[in-house]
Amino acid sequence: MTETLFIRVPFNPVAGRFEAGDNRSRIVGAGATEAEAVMEWYSQAVKAGALDPESPTPPPVKMESQLLALLWPTDFPVYTQKFGERPEVYGKFGLPGHEGVDIRAKEGSFVYACADGVVTNVGWKNPDHPYGYAIRIAHKRIDGEYLTVYAHLMDNSARVQVGQEVRAGQLIARADSTGNVTGAHLHLSLKKRGVTNGGYGELIDPEPFLVMPNKKSMPDRLIG
Repeated sequence: MTETLFIRVPFNPVAGRFEAGDNRSRIVGAGATEAEAVMEWYSQAVKAGALDPESPTPPPVKMESQLLALLWPTDFPVYTQKFGERPEVYGKFGLPGHEGVDIRAKEGSFVYACADGVVTNVGWKNPDHPYGYAIRIAHKRIDGEYLTVYAHLMDNSARVQVGQEVRAGQLIARADSTGNVTGAHLHLSLKKRGVTNGGYGELIDPEPFLVMPNKKSMPDRLIG
């Protein structure tokens, strides 16, 4: 019985690209997005004779999404506060420490989606929410479901809407200081559904997943 063909499309942070490969050959397709990588893989597979583009019954392909990698969400590659810091402050809110990472972002500067996903929430959850105007994006990956939260955004600056599919590096809003903050920056939280991270619940440290921006590790920003 022929093994079902499937493709994995991990993000290579060193090369700054997605790389599609299959379970039958060493053919690799690279691209700035998962879709581009798969199309390049298909082109290379046809050239190599591994796939027949004229076949009425092409081999089945099971798309298997990559492990989570988070592209840097602002144009300023600086942390201003990391996960777990200042427990004396966040203990007042029932948390062991800072529940995400703060990233430098000037007032009105661009904020980008960290990864491909689907927008689940836009705006204020309630008038007193400490995150202020925020956007939440869900990401399904091989090892589970994640949620990124982009907080303290400029009121009504969202360039996306609930239910919209977004791509890594896509402009989603502008930074500001809405909610419980003293100045403009981006607060980024990361949740992994079903985990229990002590007093943080489903919240986990985004830093191990983040790719610091440089010419080799960031795909082009999608401003349009």
